[in-house]
Amino acid sequence: MTKKELFNRLVLHMLAQGRPAKHPTLNRRYRIQVERTVLKSPLGFIIPDQLYSQDMEDMSVQEVLDIIDKGELYKQYIELLVLLQGAHANPSYEDENCKHFISILDSIALTCKIDTKLLTQFYEVTAWKVAKEKARKIQKQLGY
Repeated sequence: MTKKELFNRLVLHMLAQGRPAKHPTLNRRYRIQVERTVLKSPLGFIIPDQLYSQDMEDMSVQEVLDIIDKGELYKQYIELLVLLQGAHANPSYEDENCKHFISILDSIALTCKIDTKLLTQFYEVTAWKVAKEKARKIQKQLGY
């Protein structure tokens, strides 16, 4: 998987989810079940179900990767993963208007030297409902 492919998968996941993996009384998490939905952060999305444990919630991105990434697939992209986790923790992920959150994702793409073609499809989107629908449609088209 290339850095761009990982970025696109995780960005589409965040946009389709439309809200952070966060419980009202807890900090942001890699994964959390809220009602019947399991919400996942970018890193929580790539943790295989069979390897996930609650103990990971107190670990750094590097520590989690040491457990899940024996083949070194994701470790080469640690900067990207840390930045996307930071975006996940940004309060703009909970704003009614998604425009600022999308601009944060765009900044991450530029920092990591990733083509922003995917994000250009969201530049004019302001409503989370529209962003979620658009992201889910693209996920389906790409077979994610």
